[in-house]
Amino acid sequence: MAIEPAPRILALRESLSERFDRYLAAAGEPLTSGADVTEWLLSQLPGADPEPLGWAVLTVAGLLYPELQAEQPAAGTTATLAGQNMTMLIASRVGEALIEAAGPARAAASAAQGGTGGAGTVTVGRELSLVDLTEAYADLRLAAAPDASAAQRRRQLQEHMAGELAEIREVLTDGIAGIDLAAAGWALTGTGMCLLVQTSRAPAGRHNRLTRRRHRDDELKNSAMRSAMLLAVIGDFLVNPASPESPASPA
Repeated sequence: MAIEPAPRILALRESLSERFDRYLAAAGEPLTSGADVTEWLLSQLPGADPEPLGWAVLTVAGLLYPELQAEQPAAGTTATLAGQNMTMLIASRVGEALIEAAGPARAAASAAQGGTGGAGTVTVGRELSLVDLTEAYADLRLAAAPDASAAQRRRQLQEHMAGELAEIREVLTDGIAGIDLAAAGWALTGTGMCLLVQTSRAPAGRHNRLTRRRHRDDELKNSAMRSAMLLAVIGDFLVNPASPESPASPA
């Protein structure tokens, strides 16, 4: 049965689609379809219904897409915004591909369950479960002691982003009926890490004769990588919102 997300989520999807079309018209070259990332995610989340995962990825991409408030952005911000935009648009393609995969996945699940339909219990594949976010937390560069542990950096980032993380969780919970936040979190973590790897392998720029252009290309790439890491750590929060070092609640 198809999901009917809340109007706010539908509006985010429409906005991302329009921005994607404008990007293609301006760039003259396609972005990834997201199919390769989607195929890997489905292999790592057997039993998951792809549709709510797709809506979750789309929603978070839409919430993180930077809005350009001024006609003329401050010096030095253009490349940063462009990198964030690019990552979120690619993530939106992953979300769309997951939604499109829902029909075949449900048919396969129904056949495997003797025609009963529906998705089974979600399990996490080995490759996804072994994703290490230590470097992601370190590279997001909140002020922290040089010897801070990954758990300390994770807790600090969650405290720093408490408002944003609470909003994301609320929008997903209220807007996608019956969503499994842990499964959505794993999908976001996998998406973010896949996009991080893809972006890190891309050349910094193909037309680097001028130092200024090379600097802009480097900043665009770095911004895209940071945005991919942000998707991953938001997913980590949804999988396990409790900080590893938080004191236990009193009995």
